[in-house]
Amino acid sequence: MCKTASVVKGRANVTMERFVAWLKDSGSEIIPVYGYSGRGMFGRECFGVEGDPLDIQCAFMEFVEANPDAGKVVRNIIKGQCKDNMGLSFIVYFPGVDIQEPEDAAIPQESPGTKPPMGIKQLRECSGALRAEVIRMLAGKTSPEDDLDAWQAVLDIGFDWLREQPNGVGIGYSAMIGHMKDAYGDISALLILLGKAHQQICNGGIAQYFENGYATVGKGGLFSEKKNIDLHVELIRLFGQYFRGLGEKTEVIHKLLVDIETRLSGYMDEVADYLGNAGCGDDDNEDEQPVIEAGDLEARWCGDELNVEKTIGALVKEIFRQ
Repeated sequence: MCKTASVVKGRANVTMERFVAWLKDSGSEIIPVYGYSGRGMFGRECFGVEGDPLDIQCAFMEFVEANPDAGKVVRNIIKGQCKDNMGLSFIVYFPGVDIQEPEDAAIPQESPGTKPPMGIKQLRECSGALRAEVIRMLAGKTSPEDDLDAWQAVLDIGFDWLREQPNGVGIGYSAMIGHMKDAYGDISALLILLGKAHQQICNGGIAQYFENGYATVGKGGLFSEKKNIDLHVELIRLFGQYFRGLGEKTEVIHKLLVDIETRLSGYMDEVADYLGNAGCGDDDNEDEQPVIEAGDLEARWCGDELNVEKTIGALVKEIFRQ
């Protein structure tokens, strides 16, 4: 588990700014990443670097060798580092360290999660073991041309694992998402989170998606207390990282996911106020219980014009095509 580095933030930021300048001067291929929101940060942003982890480690060692006075701060920063596998490279990021991109930056930088640097070919490469397993599963199907077969196969892998656990669904949907990330990479988690969001929204609306726990990190199974929408926030991050920018409709889907987050956040605030007022002598309080009003978003998400199922299904089919 990554932790915030035990170092004064100001000193950490100044040291990282020096490190970025050193990378530029040394001609390093390591790419500075600004405003990165990594796994488990739930929207908070920090500084990171992209490249091979060994190359990044060597770069820090060479930087300290050239700048001995920065050694202690660098060691403390590294203690709190985290790492995300991007498929073809890694991002090593540092919660608590947040520096701004210099105006004269030599490398134009787009924050991961805003526009992915990869196309279908790269998505195939980074799907790795997941792609091999999906192809194996589809080999026995009678309708391998169905656009939804590959997407459904990914969900089946996750939920089959969940059912095989001694405690079954009692270990929780979010635990299964964590397992899939560890076993098959972030793209597997993206496809399951997006698949369940789509199924729930088009079956019973955004309220059902939330109340059934598919947007929530928590223990105790799918129907535990709904105090967060952290899985939905993670869905937005992963969708932005892998799919946003692969077509006009993926841009619309990403915007809708963000709009859903805003609507759910407002609903949770309303619920907190409602519970805070409960028992205060208001006999009509029960009639004022908040509801999620999102018919406009649901109509757009499930409508034929956007057709999320066909848009994402065709994209997934292409990723897992032999």
